[in-house]
Amino acid sequence: MNTVLGHYPVYLTLANKLRYTSCFDIPTRIWNRMSKGARWAANVQFLDQAVTDNNCFVFSSHPDLARPGSSFQREIRYLNSRGIRFQSPMRAFV
Repeated sequence: MNTVLGHYPVYLTLANKLRYTSCFDIPTRIWNRMSKGARWAANVQFLDQAVTDNNCFVFSSHPDLARPGSSFQREIRYLNSRGIRFQSPMRAFV
């Protein structure tokens, strides 16, 4: 299965176009009530599950162009810390 990452909302658009994909998507009404810490904890849980499931990460935005301080940049750094390396600019494999 593929897991799509990138800048919001572009990654959601790509995930909706691709088959057999997952993406981090919490309803806005819930997201707005969550603290920053709770948001990141949910994101890490999602990323960890994707790694456990041996998903292929597909990027809707080039990882090298991740906006500083963005969730996408944080996701890339987190995956790198878990040993995930990019096989090409737009895909990473567990």
